[in-house]
Amino acid sequence: MSKGLSHDDVLKVVRPDWRTPFTLSWDDKWAAFTVERRVTTTANPGVSFEVQPFTQWVCHLESGEAMPLVPETSSSWSGTWSPNGNILAFFSDLNEKAQLWLWNSEDRSLALASEHMVRPF
Repeated sequence: MSKGLSHDDVLKVVRPDWRTPFTLSWDDKWAAFTVERRVTTTANPGVSFEVQPFTQWVCHLESGEAMPLVPETSSSWSGTWSPNGNILAFFSDLNEKAQLWLWNSEDRSLALASEHMVRPF
């Protein structure tokens, strides 16, 4: 007999965010999407209350491998692919303030695009 869901299981539930776009790379190899976690985080400068629980994910469509781009203790959102489909630009407070980050799908590296704080809201 199943014991059902625990309180911790319910708190870990994620769902796609309806406010940010689901995007495909131009070659249809990668999908980028933002999920909303059911956890609270401390707001960092430049991060709206609306996106505090968000995490930017990517999924390789051929293998099915999916992963968050930054640790889920940080907020990240609004991924957009470059015209060549190799770079995903997105916002994150990985450095304790909202900034623009770049993820390279070829070598799966993450790089800060600018030291400046962004204020997309």
